[in-house]
Amino acid sequence: EMQVQKHVDIIIGTLGKSLASMGAYVVSDSPILIDYLINRAGEFIYSTFLSPSQVGSAEAAVKVLQSSQTNRESLHKVSTHFRNILGSTEIQGPSSPIIPVLIGDPVKTLELKYSLLQKGVLVGAVRPPTVPIDTSRLRISLHTGVTQEALNEVVEILEPWIKP
Repeated sequence: EMQVQKHVDIIIGTLGKSLASMGAYVVSDSPILIDYLINRAGEFIYSTFLSPSQVGSAEAAVKVLQSSQTNRESLHKVSTHFRNILGSTEIQGPSSPIIPVLIGDPVKTLELKYSLLQKGVLVGAVRPPTVPIDTSRLRISLHTGVTQEALNEVVEILEPWIKP
C-alpha cells in the first residue's frame, strides 16, 4: 500500500490462532541479521523447535488463507450483516468476525452465554479481571458457515440483554 517493502529489514509474524499452530517466524533478506538472531536471540536459542506437524499445519493454513479470497469476502459480509442487525447497539472495534457485545454485569453475561449454548450457539464470556468492572461482554466469533437465520436468532436472544 505505501510501497515500503524494499525498505523493510525484517518481518516477524506469529503462527498462533489464525493459523491453528504455535510459534513465530522471522523473515529477512539480510544474512547478517539472520545469523545474528540465530546466535543471539534467547527465545530462539533456548526454546524447543516446532515439531514437523506444527510446521506442516501452519504451512497448510497459509496456503488455505492465500487461496481463500471468496471466503474472506463472505466472512466480511457476514460480520457486517451481524453488526447491522444488532442495530443501535454500539459494537466496538473494527469490522472483524470477532465481535465483542457489551453486557456489563458478569452474572448476566454468563447467563446469556449459557442461554445461547442451550440453543447451540457457542460464545465466549469475558469478565473481570480480564476486562474492567461493569464491562463484561460476550465474544462472538463468526465464520462463513453462519446463516442469516442463525444470526437473526442470536440477535433476538441478545437484544434484551445488551447494555445501552
